[in-house]
Amino acid sequence: MILQREHEGYNWHTDDPAYLYLANTGHLPEAPAELPAFIIGRGGVGEPATRIVKLGALRFMGHGLFGASRPCGYSSTTRWTGDAYRFGIYEEPGKRVVIIRTDGSGTSAYAVDETDALATWQKLVAALPSEVLWNLCMTLSNTYRKGRADERQVVLRQFLEGKLRKRKRRGIVQAVVVNENQYRFA
Repeated sequence: MILQREHEGYNWHTDDPAYLYLANTGHLPEAPAELPAFIIGRGGVGEPATRIVKLGALRFMGHGLFGASRPCGYSSTTRWTGDAYRFGIYEEPGKRVVIIRTDGSGTSAYAVDETDALATWQKLVAALPSEVLWNLCMTLSNTYRKGRADERQVVLRQFLEGKLRKRKRRGIVQAVVVNENQYRFA
């Protein structure tokens, strides 16, 4: 991946058909070298939630751009556009795939760490138009975001109800959900 910018103070952007602006990079004198990415897919189940992606190692595969405006509803004459949401699909060494999303809230990256990720996404990019890839990437990223938000609410509710305790096991601090009967004293 090659990053460039128009002028000093402007955010850096990709030099590929996705043309993704990386949020909050305008102050950097040199292009950013890495980006944190959420690990998604079957491969992310036993892994940490995020990992670092080396931008220089990414190779452009395809993009998800919204395309022409679409009706807001079945009987509506109002149309909406998704130009603010852009997706770039990149191959990463090790036969992995990284999807980068840019929108009004910033830049997010999703690392698809599965053994068949590269072959799957190569077929999708070759077969689907950019607008359909946009639909797929939007559904994928929004589903991930919704899942994280819902789980965050579960943890916050448990905290407020006093069901979370801090404990140290093998030198690692953990938060655990306690059974309310566990702390009753006779």
